[in-house]
Amino acid sequence: MTNEFCNTIQIYLRDQVDSITNEGLVIAKPGENPIVAHASDLDITPSITDSKASLIKSYAETLYIDKLQPVDAARLKIKRSVILQFKVNTDQPFVIGSLDYPARLTYTPNLNTDILKIEHKQPAHL
Repeated sequence: MTNEFCNTIQIYLRDQVDSITNEGLVIAKPGENPIVAHASDLDITPSITDSKASLIKSYAETLYIDKLQPVDAARLKIKRSVILQFKVNTDQPFVIGSLDYPARLTYTPNLNTDILKIEHKQPAHL
């Protein structure tokens, strides 16, 4: 399934998240705020692979985003375990990552834009 998203991405570090609802809404711990990034238009398509244990759904995406604030860029300077919340054009949020299987995010600053590399694998039944 391919999802077409609007341009806002909320990036929660794994330890900032209290829970994720069945509707795909991330509930942050009290006092925690996500890093908000604005990306170019994007489509995300998971790949499904068959392993001995179960089907694995994985994402490997590279997104070009507007420059982050220096304080947010400093928080992402090392590879981080994150939960990403995207807003789908149908107004229902879409999440990559979970508390048990967080996504891995690599942030790369550039001259005019920044780059987010997302890697995520989890059993397909979750």
